[in-house]
Amino acid sequence: MSKTLRIKKGVDIRLTGTPSTACADAPQPSVVAVQPTDCPGLIPKLVVKEGASVQAGDALFHDKTCPTVMFASPVSGTVKEVVRGAKRRILAVVVEADGASQSRDFGPWKGGDREALLAHLTASGAFAFFRQRPFDVLANPSDTPRAIYVSGFDSSPLAADPAVVVDGRLEDLQQGIDALAILAGDGGVHLGIRPDQKAGARLISGSVLTGTNAGPQGYLGATASQIVALPEGHDPKFMLTEGWLSPGINKFSASRAYPTWLMPKSKAYTLDTNQNGEDRAFVVSGQYEAVFPFDIFPVHLIKSIMVNDIDAMEKLGIYEVAPEDFALCEFVCTSKIPAQSIVREGLDALKVELG
Repeated sequence: MSKTLRIKKGVDIRLTGTPSTACADAPQPSVVAVQPTDCPGLIPKLVVKEGASVQAGDALFHDKTCPTVMFASPVSGTVKEVVRGAKRRILAVVVEADGASQSRDFGPWKGGDREALLAHLTASGAFAFFRQRPFDVLANPSDTPRAIYVSGFDSSPLAADPAVVVDGRLEDLQQGIDALAILAGDGGVHLGIRPDQKAGARLISGSVLTGTNAGPQGYLGATASQIVALPEGHDPKFMLTEGWLSPGINKFSASRAYPTWLMPKSKAYTLDTNQNGEDRAFVVSGQYEAVFPFDIFPVHLIKSIMVNDIDAMEKLGIYEVAPEDFALCEFVCTSKIPAQSIVREGLDALKVELG
């Protein structure tokens, strides 16, 4: 029996601009890169060499700890380069597209038991997009999850409406939900939707809250669904008109520091990447709790991670969170604390500690 849970906390960051609802064929890129760094905790092992010809869907590498989980090429072409970093760590597998659009046909899933479904998902590369908690890492196909959560909307600023993507494909969506129900444990599948949902610059790969600075020569991350361009915000601001002594009639603030909180909720804002300050004392102010939907103490958890107090981390609920859960906390933080990266470091440290 379905159950509806409503989340009321959070804050809507109303940036100027609206994603288009029109769909168009995107030109095929000449070069693509599959980056193991998009998956925290992944230890990649190559299955192709430079110069090899691949079709879309052919495996480029797999997870060393879970050899069945394949990472597939999104295009057909030639493996142009294997980019390596320190200690020969694989940073990216670059494929030069041939424009032929040849692909392996895995076919649609036609039913079967859990093992057959897992084999289908892992071989095709689809399972590589599953994440598990705790640790927010690549899911292990041998584990039975307590439940599976699917986000049916994206509340990030300037995010496209997923309803446009599934328009006319509701049967495919339902088939996917049915498949997930086979993988899920007793907790079943949970679908998140909005109440009103209908069926020059810094280039950010992903959301403005959780994305990464891709740069003009970067790539769209494997799990990113948008590219956002924001003004860098390096230009000097006169203190009386745009600086700290300005009336702030065009500045967004979650703490009512400016009179814009009196403005109608339909008002949107043009924001840049300027943090408007440097790191400051990290004190309990109630800002995090106002936008954090979990029933835990976010500031205390962050502080326990910063001092590497494993016992306190566990008691404060670190196993229940992922870095993206702290995106709004990081946005409203007047102390300018990089909460998401701190949580990532804490999860990685615990995973190593616990083996």
